[in-house]
Amino acid sequence: MFGKWDIRRVALAGRIDLLSRYLDRILEEAVTKVREQRNVTGNDVTQYVMIIDGNGYNLRQHACVSCKS
Repeated sequence: MFGKWDIRRVALAGRIDLLSRYLDRILEEAVTKVREQRNVTGNDVTQYVMIIDGNGYNLRQHACVSCKS
């Protein structure tokens, strides 16, 4: 849904704050969907499943000094 992200490139470009805000927005949308589902169905919906594929994520590569914040 969101595509591949190169977190290291984002960090080296100095845009970690932008990525953090984007991730916060994604989580907020998930919470909103849970609330909407509860209102639509009348059921007590309390969970949301989000699948994250870590394929291609390499901790050694992404743990560089510039990538840490």
